[in-house]
Amino acid sequence: MNVMQNEEEEVGFGLQKYPADDETLSKTVEWLRFPLATAVIFTGVYPGSDVFGVAAPCIFLLYGFSFFFGIDRWNGNTYANKIKSRFGALIVPYLLWNIIAVCADASLALLKPDESFALRFSELYNRGLWRIFWNVGEWNVGNTDSIGRIAQGCAPYLAPLCLLRDLIVMVILSPLIYRAVRFGGMCFAALAGALYYTKAGFGAEQFTTALFFFSLGAQFGISGKNPVVALRRGRFYWMLAAIVCLPLSTYLDGSKAKDYVFPLFALSGAITAINLTAFFIERGALKAVSTLSKASFFVYAAHGVLILSLTSRLFD
Repeated sequence: MNVMQNEEEEVGFGLQKYPADDETLSKTVEWLRFPLATAVIFTGVYPGSDVFGVAAPCIFLLYGFSFFFGIDRWNGNTYANKIKSRFGALIVPYLLWNIIAVCADASLALLKPDESFALRFSELYNRGLWRIFWNVGEWNVGNTDSIGRIAQGCAPYLAPLCLLRDLIVMVILSPLIYRAVRFGGMCFAALAGALYYTKAGFGAEQFTTALFFFSLGAQFGISGKNPVVALRRGRFYWMLAAIVCLPLSTYLDGSKAKDYVFPLFALSGAITAINLTAFFIERGALKAVSTLSKASFFVYAAHGVLILSLTSRLFD
């Protein structure tokens, strides 16, 4: 892949367009953006449906590649420019949509008095309002990882934005990730993969997913490899693994064994989703619709306020 320094042209969700010689890659990323945003929505609406579990890994992988794409060397200016370019695409929307969600709930509580909201906000105020942007909601409370540490999930006030929060954390840690990928190579990849599979060493399980797939994407971006081309190797085996692991993970729902099967499906499923999209795009069977692509983030963020919050309270 011809990697070159170029001004980033973002097309939504903080991902960028690529040079003309990477047309399949660019179209694959653009086409996937809206389905992935929709899949993240369904992950929240139907948490027991494993098939949508490939969405977050796919986004982290593509974002990791996009973030490090075209970087020849890393220094303070590189980091500052990356933070600046992502500030409006990640941080501002993250803060704004969480505040909108709080205001929407507060407004509805005034129109339709709700004691549960008053109690929830009082508890939140006592614990610290900063938690609005970090861990208001929690799930799998009491879960432990393979070494006995707490491994429960947590989310900000607008729960679907936990994915965006994790991306922001990865961006903040990008200097460390860059050096780990650049100088650690496969050793770091193996370590990140082990943390992802075992969920060991982190208090919140989703951060191991973010770290592994963001770092995997970073491997492609830093080495100058086109992920669409690189992931074609063994594509039939990845597809077979996804086909086997999906029903097995669904069957094992509620058991500890699922914790060891679902990560395999998420990995093989994410790679298969990218491979199949690229395959059909190259054959003209799929075409990216720029309007849907650009609207993906709005749909992803707004559904939490317009659907999960407003409708549940108005029609309760």
